[in-house]
Amino acid sequence: MVRRLLAAGIAGTIILASGSPTQAMFMQVIDDQIVLSGEVQMGDFERLRGHLDGNPRITTVVLRDSPGGSVQPMWNVMKLIRDRQLRTAISGYCVSACAMMFLGGVERQFTDDQAAGKTYVAFHGPHNQNGTVSGTDTAVFKQVILSYSRAG
Repeated sequence: MVRRLLAAGIAGTIILASGSPTQAMFMQVIDDQIVLSGEVQMGDFERLRGHLDGNPRITTVVLRDSPGGSVQPMWNVMKLIRDRQLRTAISGYCVSACAMMFLGGVERQFTDDQAAGKTYVAFHGPHNQNGTVSGTDTAVFKQVILSYSRAG
């Protein structure tokens, strides 16, 4: 399933989309997968939902080289992935909000299209732009991580 990602040549198309970190996520449908890369931004949830509605054969969301991003679209994407009973896969790095979206998958895996040393998922505690951590936010994140990490 995920190996078809390589055959489709996605690595080359992702490079073309790597612009400013404030751009919306790059999204591309390939067979029964949708590849998301870049920073999570407002509007990404609506765009993803549109792709999924227009392509009911999609079974897997591939998260590729994402530094994370905005919290609100992350919550919505994570829930959408789980509600649609989709799988998730990581290609390259998936940090912060991306890591939370990864947890939305009913099955989760790593692809083999990038070197093992360049493929990882990284979680961290919630914080605002000043770096201040809220105990309430931390408790919510902890509960969501525990809930979404459990097997179906």
